[in-house]
Amino acid sequence: MGRENSPSNKGIAALAALGLGLAECGYQHGTRDTAVDVCIEGHSSKIRSVVERDEDGRVVGNTIEHQWLIHTDKDMFENSNAWLSGKFNADELQYRIQDGHKYDIHYYGMDIGLGWYYRNILSVDHKGLCRKPAKEE
Repeated sequence: MGRENSPSNKGIAALAALGLGLAECGYQHGTRDTAVDVCIEGHSSKIRSVVERDEDGRVVGNTIEHQWLIHTDKDMFENSNAWLSGKFNADELQYRIQDGHKYDIHYYGMDIGLGWYYRNILSVDHKGLCRKPAKEE
């Protein structure tokens, strides 16, 4: 039996995975906020490829990650599934959110300004159309 497959290494890996899962759960539940009232200004998306390599540098896997972004009058939010928060409908929610409409957005997370991490929308409540300010003459 090789060292990489020894019972102690598997135990350490299992504990590390459990720790990461608990940290993610704490993040999703510890950073929840009440609704923020926003007007939707647009949608965009980012796609990135994550390449996994073994210790010799050979490619052993490739994952494509897709991230939907919602641009509002106050900030930018992402819309992705959040398993630990019970959100499995990011696709449906993405098509329901309309530009030029006002929503109360319920979210979790922090915008840390790294270009990939945004607050994630958990649910939205439609509040009607956004009102544009009258033009000054």
